[in-house]
Amino acid sequence: MTHPTGPRDAAARFLWPIDVARFAFAALVACGHTYGFARLSRPDWHLAFIDRVQPGGLWVAGFFVMSGWCIAAAEVGRRQFSFERYVAARITRILPLYLVFLATTLVAEVIFSLVGGRTDQLWIPKPWTLLAQATMTQGIFGPFGAFNPSWSLTHEIVCYVVWGLLLVGVARRRSSLTMLAIAAVPFVLTAIVHTVVREELSWQIMSLPLYFFVWLLGAAAAESGAAMGDPRLRRRVALGGVLFVIPLVAYFVDMRVPETAGMLAFSVVLATLGAVTLHAGVRSHHGVDHVARLLGLASYPLYLGHGIVAVGASVVVARFDIVVHPAVFMIVVMTVAIALALLLGVPLERATLAWRSRWLKRRFAE
Repeated sequence: MTHPTGPRDAAARFLWPIDVARFAFAALVACGHTYGFARLSRPDWHLAFIDRVQPGGLWVAGFFVMSGWCIAAAEVGRRQFSFERYVAARITRILPLYLVFLATTLVAEVIFSLVGGRTDQLWIPKPWTLLAQATMTQGIFGPFGAFNPSWSLTHEIVCYVVWGLLLVGVARRRSSLTMLAIAAVPFVLTAIVHTVVREELSWQIMSLPLYFFVWLLGAAAAESGAAMGDPRLRRRVALGGVLFVIPLVAYFVDMRVPETAGMLAFSVVLATLGAVTLHAGVRSHHGVDHVARLLGLASYPLYLGHGIVAVGASVVVARFDIVVHPAVFMIVVMTVAIALALLLGVPLERATLAWRSRWLKRRFAE
């Protein structure tokens, strides 16, 4: 969900569709989670589309594709690649706002417990995982109440570190396509184990190589710029991406198709779309760019903060015995969550990004 350190060549320039997509994916994740709270009082109420995508796996996979694209595009000059600077840039991009929202969530959970009405049906607070939250390992050890969506950041940091280590160790002069082939091995092995075992632990183990594979799809697409200049290759790549629309459609129309299959199909289609279209350039317009940047800045706060709003709304409804239609509940929660992300989250993002820029310049002045 994060931007690269900064543009280093044309491949890393600002592309407004990426920011718009990031916000859309964050909103869809929030919508799916809010749907679960909305149905607490009316479990018979359903929305078919959200029933299918409620866990948010597709949209999180979309985040990872775009993250891989942005990081690979920003690190084109690999011969000057500094692992220390790279990791410092990534951690300082994610951690400041993450800690702000973690602290806010802890305060909110205390208030919820004092006020009463905190449901134990969704996102049960688990104090024993607080250490995992503070160390950003919650994707392995479990979520914590209203901060549930933050689990995916564990996986994103793993992607950052492993990609950087691969660059330093074996693939400095090789493309992310080579690393994609390397990453396919542990993903396939853990997928086979999970298919046989089908336990929560086997899924957690498989999810790490799965998300890294998805992340590398975006990275490989970002590095395909020169090759995409060949019209014949561009047509072949586009055709290959279109073929993955078939399993993606199957995922939406047949609930028996596993989420992992939908995530992979969606990721391939998204990476292909980026490789075929974004390298050709995106027409810039001042108004569109401004709105896109605003949405991009709001996406991370929305992703981190919507859980507090959803849980808080469910507490209010339960505490005061309010009768509200699930659709109205969803609309109110989403409106409040997006408004808070724009009004409070965007200034926080700008402040943390400004601090990060100054710190990186001082730390790596040479």
